[in-house]
Amino acid sequence: MSLLSFSLFEGTGRVIAGAGRSGFLSKIFENIPEESGAFDTLFAPLGVGMGSFLGGVLISYLTFAQIFILGGTLLLVFSFIIKDTK
Repeated sequence: MSLLSFSLFEGTGRVIAGAGRSGFLSKIFENIPEESGAFDTLFAPLGVGMGSFLGGVLISYLTFAQIFILGGTLLLVFSFIIKDTK
């Protein structure tokens, strides 16, 4: 039962993240929608590959706790630096 609920929540998260990414890219490339579809198709496997590679490199130098602290700090700093693009 717990594996089923985990799969359900994981699938829900993927749908939300995928819809957000597609919407964000279509907003950026509203004049050329065919490029939006190409970037959307490209970013999914590229993000997984780059994230796996970067995680493998970082784990040899840092601990898991340090990586999560570093990632959270970077996310917080970038959220304050990047302005709202309305």
